[in-house]
Amino acid sequence: MNKHLPIRSIIDPRQRAIFANICVRDINPLLTDREAMLSAIVIAAANAPIFAITEDEEPISIAVCSIDMPGYARRVRYLWTDPDRRGNATFAITKHLAASARHVGIAVRSERERRAARRCGFRYSRSVGGGEWACATTRRAFNMKFAHPTVTRDTIEQAMRHLGMLAGVQGA
Repeated sequence: MNKHLPIRSIIDPRQRAIFANICVRDINPLLTDREAMLSAIVIAAANAPIFAITEDEEPISIAVCSIDMPGYARRVRYLWTDPDRRGNATFAITKHLAASARHVGIAVRSERERRAARRCGFRYSRSVGGGEWACATTRRAFNMKFAHPTVTRDTIEQAMRHLGMLAGVQGA
């Protein structure tokens, strides 16, 4: 943890949904606002760690991980940093992610990002083609399963109930 950039686990359900929505919108800008928010609600209700660096409650960097399950690796699903604050914030949260569980994996899009992930603790990497890389903290993580929540009518309804947002969902 960087004393200048404190990283915290996001546990408040509404903040989890808001932060997950920022990540979902960033990774898939073709989703409608509704589709992105429904996906974020499912993520927020899942046992998926969300870490953030914030300043005055505004996010600087957010990481959404896969669902924590015994025998599964933790995978970084989304990593977002405010475009005006990249650099130290991205490094700090990525370093935190590498230390957050025994077996952690992250996908990167370039050789430059692969080298940065290595400096953060992702010691092993494999090319997946097209200039993209899979990086991991242990060799075993490459062969371990990871779990992400699936967005369906049922999971949306369950998530909204879990978060106390609605008794039911119409037209999902």
